[in-house]
Amino acid sequence: LGQYADVLFKARGDAFPVSAVELWGGQVIFLVVEFRDMVKVVRKDGGEMDKMTRYMGIYTSHNGSYPLAVKYMNNLWVCQNTFTPWNANTGFLVRHTRNAADIATSAAQALERMVTAFDAFDVEIQRLLDVEADRQTLTRKVIPAVLGGRPTDAGRGQTMYDNAFDSIIAEWDEKTRHETAFDAVMAVQGYEQHRSVVRNTTRDIAAIRRIMDDKFPLTTKAVAAFK
Repeated sequence: LGQYADVLFKARGDAFPVSAVELWGGQVIFLVVEFRDMVKVVRKDGGEMDKMTRYMGIYTSHNGSYPLAVKYMNNLWVCQNTFTPWNANTGFLVRHTRNAADIATSAAQALERMVTAFDAFDVEIQRLLDVEADRQTLTRKVIPAVLGGRPTDAGRGQTMYDNAFDSIIAEWDEKTRHETAFDAVMAVQGYEQHRSVVRNTTRDIAAIRRIMDDKFPLTTKAVAAFK
């Protein structure tokens, strides 16, 4: 990742590496770069709890499972949810066969695409902020769209459904302003990243894997509920 990151840091003085993660015994290396001049307050009357921090995730693998790849991420300050609207270009791949000069060119292009992507993010965020939503909207519209109907037969299915339902409500109560569609989407996003059951791995690794693979199915359904 060195030559790629060098171009980023030289081109933008506000770019800082904030974390580096090694997954699966070093097979995947994931670097997160924060752009400190691009922090956005998502509400006009917002404060520290309403900030979006802009990140670029850069990752590759030593076993060929992932090429050099880039993801653009917006993390809401209050709970570090990764909010990725689905009408924007969230990243791209760089072929293994490219040389150093090509990789440097791709890094410069990544910065241009990042600004475009974040502009698209902002439009989507504003759209959700303009739609009023309350707890009833969450329970009667969003959660059924995300989880489907409650199973009729008593047993494990009902228990899992009720746990997921209660967890989304808890995210709404504890982490949002209870005002808009954006709050409802973030409640679902918070559940998907922090409270959902993850089999055969940890939540942290699952969250990174979702970012790499663009797999946020529940949050996607929540956004679709307001289309």
